[in-house]
Amino acid sequence: METLVERLIEAGMSRKRRKRQEPLIDIIHEDSSIVALNKPPGITSVPGAVEKDGTFYNAVKKHFEHREGEHFTPRMIHRLDKQTSGLMIVGKDTDAERAVAIQFERHQVRKEYLAVVGGEPFEDAGEIDQRIAPGRSNQSGMVIDETHGKEALTRYEVLDRFRGFALLLAKPKTGRTHQIRIHLASIGHPVVVDGIYGSGDPLCLSEFKKDYRPKRNGEERPLIARQALHCYRIGFTSPETSRPLTLEAPLPRDFAVLLKQLNKYGR
Repeated sequence: METLVERLIEAGMSRKRRKRQEPLIDIIHEDSSIVALNKPPGITSVPGAVEKDGTFYNAVKKHFEHREGEHFTPRMIHRLDKQTSGLMIVGKDTDAERAVAIQFERHQVRKEYLAVVGGEPFEDAGEIDQRIAPGRSNQSGMVIDETHGKEALTRYEVLDRFRGFALLLAKPKTGRTHQIRIHLASIGHPVVVDGIYGSGDPLCLSEFKKDYRPKRNGEERPLIARQALHCYRIGFTSPETSRPLTLEAPLPRDFAVLLKQLNKYGR
């Protein structure tokens, strides 16, 4: 019987490679009120003070401007970190945007992320309840701060274990900046290749394949060179039907390749 990891690998490996010069607009679901997209890694979600162009929002807006038929201005209801891939929900109008945004604000949206972390958690499931606050001016990222931080809760399950690594399903109840990343790092299991809360070093096959032999030139391409975090599943009430809607986004190719090699050589 095919395992969960094998199903994730198969779905991810079957995805087409995206062009380097522009992000792939991968539509997971679309109806009269929303569009759900699978954001690739390496692109900022929305324009900001530093990066105004070349964002995922710009690409989505351009895509729908040039599509025949229905035209609308995309309304990004939430966002993902630049190097995090996965589901993003886009509203087609202000009513749809507000309907889903309220669910996010009230913690009624069910979010599930896949993460490959360093080390193996002792328990098969756990809960991390630690307040989070912005770091000091000379720090990047967020910090655990039980005095001044905002409430943050992340539940997780161990889906599979490898030699020195684990695949987790993280379920954030709240939606603080970098919540999953800092919470997992706080229990000693940072997301691999996380440059803020972990080492940031690209993950190579030689780290877990016992009989690895480098090629003649001695160069080894990393299996994954960005944080291995993917927004896999989101569940909420559809603004169109007022019924529960659960969506899933297949893994991007780099994440699928990492799992494939861990599954093969990391046992």
